[in-house]
Amino acid sequence: MIPIAGYADRWSVGQGETMQFKVSSSFTQPYSARMVRIVCADPNPDGPGILEEDYSSVFSGQFPSRIQNVQLGSYASVDAAHRFASLTKFAVVANIWPTLPEAGPQSILSLLDSAGSPLIELGIGQTGRLTASITGRGVDRQVFEMPDSELAGRRWYTVWLGVDVADCRISLDRQALEAQFGTHTEQTEEFECAAVPDLTEVDRLLIAASGEGGLDRFYNGKIEKPCVVKVIPDSESDLSHLSGEAGVVGFSAQGDFQGAYYRRNSQLPSEYEWVFEGIDDEILGDFGLNGGGAAGFELDRVDYSLGTSDNTVVLASSETYPDHFVLVPEEILTHLSTRAGDPVSELIRSDMVLFETGQVG
Repeated sequence: MIPIAGYADRWSVGQGETMQFKVSSSFTQPYSARMVRIVCADPNPDGPGILEEDYSSVFSGQFPSRIQNVQLGSYASVDAAHRFASLTKFAVVANIWPTLPEAGPQSILSLLDSAGSPLIELGIGQTGRLTASITGRGVDRQVFEMPDSELAGRRWYTVWLGVDVADCRISLDRQALEAQFGTHTEQTEEFECAAVPDLTEVDRLLIAASGEGGLDRFYNGKIEKPCVVKVIPDSESDLSHLSGEAGVVGFSAQGDFQGAYYRRNSQLPSEYEWVFEGIDDEILGDFGLNGGGAAGFELDRVDYSLGTSDNTVVLASSETYPDHFVLVPEEILTHLSTRAGDPVSELIRSDMVLFETGQVG
C-alpha cells in the first residue's frame, strides 16, 4: 500500500474559487503540504528533471495523518420499508452476466434491516456457485448453496431466490440463457429453513452489494432487470418476461457497399460436414450483383465473451476487406488496442454459424 496518496476534487479553479485536496496517510506522524508551481514533471535523467517553483508563502502547513479508505464497487439502494410486511410468498429475481464468478462471495440482491444487516440475500459463493442466506427470528445466519451450480464467466443467467414464509422454505433457481432461440438450461434446489426473517424489519433492497453494518461483497459483472415478484416462479413460462436474450452473432464492423467471400473453417468438426455436402469449394460467395460478395456492408461475428452460445459452431468466416471497412466504436478500446484484444484485421469479418435450438432444430 502506498503510505500517502491524495487527489484534488477539481481539475482547475478560477480566481476566488476553492479546490479541496483529499489525502490519506498511514503515517503516525503529521504530513506536510505546500504549494509549488510545476515547471517540469518529467524525471527522465536525460532531460532537465523535475523542476518546481516554491509557493510556500501562499500555502503550506502540517496536517494530522489518517487513513481514508476507498470504498470499491458500485451498487444501488432502494427504499423498501413496509413493502414486504404483507408478503407470504415472493422471489427476488435478476438477469446476471458475472465476469469474476470465482472471485469470492458476491451479493446479487439483498434485503437489509435498518441497522444494515442482511436478512435475505441472493449471491455467488466462494466457489462460484449460486447461494442464499437467511437470518431468521432468533436464528443465526443460515447459508444455502446450490450444488454443482458453478456459474460460467461472461454468460447470461436468470437467477432467483424464492421465499415461502409460512412453510419456512426457500428455493434457488438459475436458468442459463444460451441463445435467443436456443436451449435454456435450468436448475432448481429447495431448502428448509430453521426460521425466516420478520419481513416487517426489511428497510431497503440492495443491488450488487451487501454486508453487516458496512458494504462489501460487491458483485462483478452486469445485472439486468432486478425485481421482486409476489409469487415463487416454478416454471420457465413464469419468467418469460424477465429472461434476457443473448444473441448468437453481433455487429462488429462496417464499410461501403462492397462484399467479400467466405472461407470454410478448416477445423470444422466432422459431425458438421453434412452442411457442405455436395460443395467442394473452399471459397464461398465470391460473386454477386450487390457488392460482388456474400459478406459486406455490415459484418456480424461470434464473440463467446459477449454472449454467443457455447453450442455455436463457426462454419466459415469472411476475409480480405479494403480499408474503408472499420470496426464499430464499441470494439475500439484505444488507438492501439481493441476490446477483444485481437488485431483489428481479425475482427473485421463476418461469421457463418450453426447452432442447435432447444427443439433440436
